[in-house]
Amino acid sequence: MDTGRKEVPVFQGQITIFLSLILVLLVSVLCGILETARSHVLKLQMEIAMDSAMESVTAEYSTELFRRFGLLYCYDDGNLPGRIQNYLDRYGECGSWTPFTVDSVQVTYRRCAADDGGAVFIQSAADYMRYGIVEELLEETDFYKRIAEQSQWVSQFMNRIGSWSEELFGLETLTAKLSDGLSALKRETEGLHSLVNGWSDGMDAKGIQNQAATILKLLQDGIGRTQQYQSLSESLKRGFSSITDEFAVQREQLEEDFRQMVDQQITSVNSYIEESGERYLQVMQVDSALKEKLDILEQLAGWAPPAQVETSQEQPQEQPQKQSLEQLTGLLGNLDFTQMFPVSENISGESGGARFLRTVKELKTKGILALVLDGDEKLSERNMTDDIPSKRLTAAMGPKSLKQITIRDAALFNEYLAAQFDCFTDEKDDNVYDLEYMIGGSDSDRENLAEAAGQLLLMREGLNLIYLYTDRAKRQQAEALAVGLVGFTGIGPLIAVVTFLILSAWAFAESVYDVRLLLAGEKVGLIKTAKDWHMTVEQIFRLREMKIEEGTGGLTYKWYLRILLLLKNREQKAFRAMDAVEYHMRKSIPGFCIEQCCAGFTAQIALSGRRIFKSPFLETDRFCITNDLTAAY
Repeated sequence: MDTGRKEVPVFQGQITIFLSLILVLLVSVLCGILETARSHVLKLQMEIAMDSAMESVTAEYSTELFRRFGLLYCYDDGNLPGRIQNYLDRYGECGSWTPFTVDSVQVTYRRCAADDGGAVFIQSAADYMRYGIVEELLEETDFYKRIAEQSQWVSQFMNRIGSWSEELFGLETLTAKLSDGLSALKRETEGLHSLVNGWSDGMDAKGIQNQAATILKLLQDGIGRTQQYQSLSESLKRGFSSITDEFAVQREQLEEDFRQMVDQQITSVNSYIEESGERYLQVMQVDSALKEKLDILEQLAGWAPPAQVETSQEQPQEQPQKQSLEQLTGLLGNLDFTQMFPVSENISGESGGARFLRTVKELKTKGILALVLDGDEKLSERNMTDDIPSKRLTAAMGPKSLKQITIRDAALFNEYLAAQFDCFTDEKDDNVYDLEYMIGGSDSDRENLAEAAGQLLLMREGLNLIYLYTDRAKRQQAEALAVGLVGFTGIGPLIAVVTFLILSAWAFAESVYDVRLLLAGEKVGLIKTAKDWHMTVEQIFRLREMKIEEGTGGLTYKWYLRILLLLKNREQKAFRAMDAVEYHMRKSIPGFCIEQCCAGFTAQIALSGRRIFKSPFLETDRFCITNDLTAAY
């Protein structure tokens, strides 16, 4: 039945709901894609920001340090993390779509110039010098170092032998006194013969007894001197054996010329002091002969004529007197000192060799600067303070290893020192002696100059001694002078010892002249030739009277300092170089400290950014990233 109502259709909405759900899913997928893309962009931006911040901090190197010394260091004033964060904050504020914040910045490791016993500093200097240095540098450096080491060692070794020369001449002084004593014995014995031959009955025997007692005293003194000779000779042998043992260890490492020279000198000394030596045997023969005559002299000193006994005819008995006189004459006949000790007549008192040695020692005891500089020379008055890296850091740091420094880097570092630092001959108004400081290590520039000059003198002395040893004409001059000092009848080994001492003094005098030339800005050849030699043997004791002439070519003073620097400990050189860097930098940057100079550092950086489309499946709405980054020069 028609009720007149109109039926309204019913819509269930399945399609709408379905489409809505699809739309939600599509939007979720789209948002997820957008968030994923944004997260990757944010991560990339964070990583770029981290790298850029590290690079920006390292770009803040000390320009003054680089300009003056060519060293690239980031100066760490204690706020290195804050400086990194400052750059990160700027990057984080720039992106409107991908902003981020800095959660933390920690510097977990840093390498400063003084680390590893100065190895970082050495490496930085070597990096600066690495370009433009020819490959021949290593070979050249090795040659100079080897020659300098051997020359200084030989000079020190020979000076040690020379230090025993006083004892050697002490033996000769004893020999001279023994010779004088034997001459006195001969004279007094002749006097005793005259007394005995002139003695007759009834004369007083006191004169004979006193003369015999005088001879006995001289003989006992002679025996005492032979015993002193034996004792001193044994002491010399013990002391000299330590020198020869040291040479045996070093011998094969020396150049042939050095080795031959030391060999010859050791042989000469041993021939003089050993028990089989000529002089030792002579003295021991005298000792035996004197001891044999000791009993005879004791009898002579106690001799007295028998008492006279009157006969019944009141006449003295002459037979006992005659027998006593014959006994006295027989004893006297066994007392002969004529052929006991064949020794040169001119050896008496102190030997000429001993006087020569004393004069040379007096010359060497003068201050080195007094020998090589003019009195009116103006010297640096700089004195290092206690606030320098070598005193401030090394005690706390303890021993460090420099094994990571290669031979090449060590050679480059040596070249860097010579190129960047001044020495005595550099003509500057405010000149200080940095290179001498690295060699000497004293607070005072004057003392460092004296130390450098002394080491240079030692090196030149060894090289000059080698030249004299190989120059036949000059050796003959020295030998002729030695014969004049010792005597023509002096034994061969002693003449050889004195000859060498003359050559040593000659080499020393030439070395003083060489150092004077170098300090005057002239050049001196490393290996001398006849045309380069200046001193004559007569000028040894007139050093200060010689005028400096123009050099004949060779190496400059600074070059010789480079050679001396090769012999120094690497850690010492590194810290002393840092002392000099700090000294000069503080003139323009007060409070500058080398340990605040970073060659590299590692920082742990944590950044985070807010998520725009948060997922219910994530615990946090922040996107975080943590990286460890390293920056280095």
